[in-house]
Amino acid sequence: MDKNKMLIKNTIIIGIGQFVPKLLSFITLPLITLYLTTAEYGRYDYFISLASIIIPIVTLQIQQASFRYIISSKDTNEVSKYFTNSLIYTIISSTFLLPLTILLLPVQNVMMSTLLFLLYLSQSIHGLLAQVARGLAQNKQYSISIALFSIINFCCIIIFYFFKSITLELLISSLITSYVISLLYLIRYVKLSLYFNPELITFKTISLLLKYSIPLIPSTISLWIVNLSDRLIILNILGADANGIYAVANKIPSIFIMAYSIFNLAWTEIASRVSDEGEESSEYYSSLFHMLYKFLIGSMLFLISVTPILFNLLINAQYSEAYYQIPILYLGSFLSSIVLFYGGIYIAIKKTEQVGMTSTIGALLNLIINLVLIKKIGLYAASISTVCSYLIILIYRTIDLRKYLDIKYNRKELVISTILMATSITVLYYRNTFAILINLIISTIYNIIFNKILIVASYNKLKLLLRQNKGGYYE
Repeated sequence: MDKNKMLIKNTIIIGIGQFVPKLLSFITLPLITLYLTTAEYGRYDYFISLASIIIPIVTLQIQQASFRYIISSKDTNEVSKYFTNSLIYTIISSTFLLPLTILLLPVQNVMMSTLLFLLYLSQSIHGLLAQVARGLAQNKQYSISIALFSIINFCCIIIFYFFKSITLELLISSLITSYVISLLYLIRYVKLSLYFNPELITFKTISLLLKYSIPLIPSTISLWIVNLSDRLIILNILGADANGIYAVANKIPSIFIMAYSIFNLAWTEIASRVSDEGEESSEYYSSLFHMLYKFLIGSMLFLISVTPILFNLLINAQYSEAYYQIPILYLGSFLSSIVLFYGGIYIAIKKTEQVGMTSTIGALLNLIINLVLIKKIGLYAASISTVCSYLIILIYRTIDLRKYLDIKYNRKELVISTILMATSITVLYYRNTFAILINLIISTIYNIIFNKILIVASYNKLKLLLRQNKGGYYE
């Protein structure tokens, strides 16, 4: 299959799987908050959020290495080798390190400690199996497993609500149950048991995998620090009200980030599959960047054009100050998507140390700018620091990648696209009907000229998928 068609198809498949959790979490939120106190919900959100930092440290991101090496495996024996070693390492490291980690958390009873251990353990194993499924090009099964997890969790919460018994312990138990059922689904339908072979366990293979994955940890931690540092600095220097305004300001730009993250999952797979093709890979990366840049600009222009409408519909008037942070945050979101695109290339060519190093530099820069400017320009410091940190990472990666690949850029279209986005972002500050109309015209004309072929191809691919599935979830 043509690489671009495969990329579109995988993005749609993964997107469907990612959409279900977002929809169901939106539906269940009122039910959960009805029964949990603000303090209980705060603890619930805290324990779930901690997984994004605890699990990568405990597992050393070995699931990412497993994904990358399985993609380039030449036979079943190689797949078995990488899968078996990754699984054994994940189970052993989680079993010994997770209890030590949980001891450091503000948990007051043995039952909750046990539940958190089981939650993080099941999440670690599920994360590995999901990446293995992607490495084996089983994107449908990967996507179904994500959707299945959310559906099971949703059903459990509905049952708890029906019996008027939604507690913190039951919610954690529901997540554990959902992860276990989802990973069992992966074992059954990806046929992972066929790839498990204890005879292939070697320290050499585990070392090889960890050599690839460990440099990715700083990137994960840095992103976590960037998101957390903004909130902590604002909260401690400007106060809770300012933190609330900044959180609201991020809501609409986060739509762009969420959409790109879905594409990025599909992109990292394709990038890895073509990384061994020599000069052809450079040509493919160049053509895809050309297409992606125009699509991202087109998407951003459209989102900017409807932002005043979305803001008035979704956000209370008392948060009106948040509107003026959004244009800057849009720029940061756009830069972060290009940074992630380059990150996919680094992962594909197995230069993960560059991902970790540049992400760490970006996180430190974000922190420094925040601290220096927060008292002088208020919330704008957080928004501007995000843009500056991503811009520095982008410049470095653009230059550094020249050592490994000859990516060619259409400078004329890059300049035109960038100028139009800058113009649209500037116009966004004028909150009136005329400004909305100007941005709608810019967005429409740009997408007709630059993205017509891609939009039509995506539409036709979605229609074909729906027809093949005859109204079902997947074929």
